[in-house]
Amino acid sequence: MDLRKAACALLLACGIAAGSAGQDVRGDPRVASALELARTWLEAQRAYDRIPGISVAIVHDQELLWSGGFGQAELDSGK
Repeated sequence: MDLRKAACALLLACGIAAGSAGQDVRGDPRVASALELARTWLEAQRAYDRIPGISVAIVHDQELLWSGGFGQAELDSGK
């Protein structure tokens, strides 16, 4: 699965949990589960495809639900 397909699957999960715009989805266990799955999958995909670093933000109804960074900030030092 490529990153676009994964993003679409996550958006669908968040959309199903929200039901409609304007509802708070942060407390929904389905959204929390989808976000954790996305975090785990993104890190694994980054390592598998040998992508040095990736930054991700997931937004629902103009509200930041989750953001994260994976990989190396400095390739030369490995940090």
